[in-house]
Amino acid sequence: MKIYNQKSIQQQSIKKSDEKIEQDKKMLMVSGIIFFMLLIVSVWVINIKNIFQINSIKNNDNEFNWTEIKKELSSITIEMKKNMGEIKNLQQPASSSLLFVKESIEAKNNLDLLKERLEKNVLLEQTTAIIATSTTKQ
Repeated sequence: MKIYNQKSIQQQSIKKSDEKIEQDKKMLMVSGIIFFMLLIVSVWVINIKNIFQINSIKNNDNEFNWTEIKKELSSITIEMKKNMGEIKNLQQPASSSLLFVKESIEAKNNLDLLKERLEKNVLLEQTTAIIATSTTKQ
């Protein structure tokens, strides 16, 4: 019985030592995660602090000058109005030139029709003249 008790005691001590090792491993893992998490958060906070300082310095250097902005805006609107007027002026001749092209095409078509009629009339007169001369000869 003593041997059995010694074996069971040894097994229990081995189980306890295995459990202790597992607990130590878990504790080490949790401590490592917490350490790196704190490291990342602290670097992030320091970086954010530096970014805010840089932005505040830039904002002090780049103050808005509203009078200059108003002048630029008014000059841009004047330039836009001028360009719009030029665009309208360019559109009017384009539409009138389109009318001219359309009228010239119509005139050409009318001219072609007149040529065809004239040719038909000339042919008709020639054929009637030929028929008339041939009938008078007979």
